[in-house]
Amino acid sequence: LKDGRTKPAELELINSTPQGETWEMTIEEGRHHQIRRMMTAVNHEVTQLKRISHGEYTLGELRPGQVREEKIS
Repeated sequence: LKDGRTKPAELELINSTPQGETWEMTIEEGRHHQIRRMMTAVNHEVTQLKRISHGEYTLGELRPGQVREEKIS
């Protein structure tokens, strides 16, 4: 990216249809719209993003709008 180097990302193709593709990307750090900018750099348009985890916290079975309490030790 133009603003400097980023740590390597892991990218896996999950699904491909005539309407588009679904990818799963794993990054260690997120710099200002990093995923969108990385995909644009290789001529891929991002139409939707969904974060499934952040650090040790995962989305799991939560649906949009649902919350769960995490115990802090």
